[in-house]
Amino acid sequence: MPKCLYNPEVKDAIAYAREEALNSGTLEIMPIHLLLGIVRLENNITATILKNYKFKPDIVRKNILKGEKINTDEKIPVTQSSEFNLKNSAFETFLHQSNIIYPIHVLLTILRYKNEEDMAYQYLKELNMDYDTIQEEFLKYPFSERGKYRQKLSKLFFNKILTELNLSKFLAWV
Repeated sequence: MPKCLYNPEVKDAIAYAREEALNSGTLEIMPIHLLLGIVRLENNITATILKNYKFKPDIVRKNILKGEKINTDEKIPVTQSSEFNLKNSAFETFLHQSNIIYPIHVLLTILRYKNEEDMAYQYLKELNMDYDTIQEEFLKYPFSERGKYRQKLSKLFFNKILTELNLSKFLAWV
């Protein structure tokens, strides 16, 4: 399996997530910061889906505020759950028959693994967002003017992958 690459939009979302973390007084990037970073992307299908489900960045920012804004030029780490979501988004990418990770794959990963302790998942759940619904929503979009997303997933391919692929072996490839 070819190695997956992050699309520049994901890199931008991570940079925005860093800003969101520092603005909330946190010295680590959590999955909720990744969502805030994604929603800041312009002309992005994932940001549109989040907005359609009434994702309210201002409300989220108020809820995660830990203290004063932190000013630093130093790198800040991602939490284990953020790292897990970013790494496992390669699995979503594989399921969409691609080798480029887009923001939608990060969102789907958060929804797939249902980490009840994760603030990002809890908020998405409050908005009635779940993996299957967002997957269907995503597949309604046309192939995209830039040709970067698959229009439809083959049900046969998807089911075959889920039943035959050993996830631990897949994660060892990533």
